[in-house]
Amino acid sequence: MDSLYLIGGPRTLALEPAIAGNKAAILSRMAAMGLPVSPAFVVPTGLCAGINKDEPEAQAALDRALDDGVRFLEEQTGRRFGDRRRPLLVSVRSGAPASMPGMLETVLDVGCTSEAVHGLIRLSGNPRFAWDCRRRFLEVYCETVLALDPRPLESMLAALIAEDGAAGDAALDGEALERFAAECLGHATKSGTDVPDDARAQLRAAARAVYRSWESDKARACRRLTGLAPFCHSTWKLLFPSAPNRKDGFNCLPPPSSPALLTD
Repeated sequence: MDSLYLIGGPRTLALEPAIAGNKAAILSRMAAMGLPVSPAFVVPTGLCAGINKDEPEAQAALDRALDDGVRFLEEQTGRRFGDRRRPLLVSVRSGAPASMPGMLETVLDVGCTSEAVHGLIRLSGNPRFAWDCRRRFLEVYCETVLALDPRPLESMLAALIAEDGAAGDAALDGEALERFAAECLGHATKSGTDVPDDARAQLRAAARAVYRSWESDKARACRRLTGLAPFCHSTWKLLFPSAPNRKDGFNCLPPPSSPALLTD
């Protein structure tokens, strides 16, 4: 079984949902047809059982796939993962052969290290955007990867909003979001854990957390109610470069210099 599938460019293979999950399969078919699709890579469903059982062979295959996949994204985008000047951020997404909306986890803005956030400021000219990426990554990492209770961070954010007299988190400026990012790191440390400041360590941990989400209570209940087979052959990783013009919680590439369709 191959442990890595690449999406983007004319050599993209059309993947089957049983191998790559439904969303990745659709994107691969679009790319194979010649449609412009954001570059991505997929770690197939077949590794899920081995990863969740902590089998050494599966763990090693995952790490190799992540390294090769990041190299592919760097070549496609001209950016460097976790770089201080031209950082590449990725999203670790989950999926299954059949739709399981909201049941599996996603980790956004992976690679937004303390160095990369300054690269985002340089690229975008927008400190608020950069620190928003940083704090969103830290929030999700604390909850999804470190399995920390999200309520303390929610309380800290609410206190910061009240202190600044802001209407909500969308009204906080870059300086306030930078302070909140520091509070997120402090919360992890006080809880006896840490958020790594190495982009590849972040990615390895995020990928395993997304695989683990297949065994969450809500995912198990969904499979039981929908009749999906209760085994780990439906979790995949799809990683997209994040863009400086992002305005919501998801990621897309910036529009090209000439108008053109981009499928994401």
